[in-house]
Amino acid sequence: MKANTVSAGHRSVQQGKEALSWAWRYHAGVSGLADCQYEWWARWSIEYTPGVRDHVPTVTDLARPLLVAEHHRTLGATEHATGDGTLGALWALVLTGQRTAPLTATKRVRVYPCNEHAGWMAVNWTSPEMKGGKSGGRPHSLPIPSEAWAVIERYRKAAEVPGEAPSPYLLPSIRGDGPVGQSALNQLLYRLEGRAKDPAKSKPVTRRKRGSTAGKPREELLERYGIAPFVPHDVRRAIATFLDERRLGGAASAILAHKAARSEDERERVEHVTRLHYAKGQRMTLKAEGMEVWCQAVLVAY
Repeated sequence: MKANTVSAGHRSVQQGKEALSWAWRYHAGVSGLADCQYEWWARWSIEYTPGVRDHVPTVTDLARPLLVAEHHRTLGATEHATGDGTLGALWALVLTGQRTAPLTATKRVRVYPCNEHAGWMAVNWTSPEMKGGKSGGRPHSLPIPSEAWAVIERYRKAAEVPGEAPSPYLLPSIRGDGPVGQSALNQLLYRLEGRAKDPAKSKPVTRRKRGSTAGKPREELLERYGIAPFVPHDVRRAIATFLDERRLGGAASAILAHKAARSEDERERVEHVTRLHYAKGQRMTLKAEGMEVWCQAVLVAY
């Protein structure tokens, strides 16, 4: 626990309880829990109250880190430069506000022309790909304006290795054949903030290899440029707030795959997603209205 956050400890406790309950119910003999009369581990607990984040970045707050990340590709003398796939993931996060797990794992075959808008592209995720988020595992499809898509596509192409087949992923990793992991995106934000990869470590990172730069703290770039630190989920809050202020709260809900609200005008609400592509339940026109306003604001600020 000394090396990790209380939240990490709480998560481990909860996962441990769930694992024991599953083993007791379905594999009592093999797990050695057959003689248990009740789930004694249910009393296993840790004192923890989750914090409430209320940081709502402005469009400028999100555009400036994009510039900083692009201009400071190498954040330490002993580090590799930030990969094109990771920079593309940061752009995709800011432009779309999608949850990092499904976003970073997106495959190129899930991208197709958006019929209603010339030059636009649409990306979709199946129910299993969305499962685990607050969306409840509903399939989700998102239209992306041409100017915004051009930025993401530029970084995808930059990540290609000459002489090798293009990666099947929209945001390829610099290592191996897989996609950029959501942890890589988090680590980029930690490095820009001058923190360790583990958010529990609040002190600036120091280089561990020998040499003239050993022990030199990593620069806190966000502080240097007057940018408030943020986490990926703050982008979703920023989009929701920005569009709600423009009476496009329903478009924001649709873009972010939130559950339905029942009592508002269609521009202010979104029904449950029931189909994957252009079916009425996906509200592609409503999403496009919000995406056009948001992406244009980001690109202008950038």
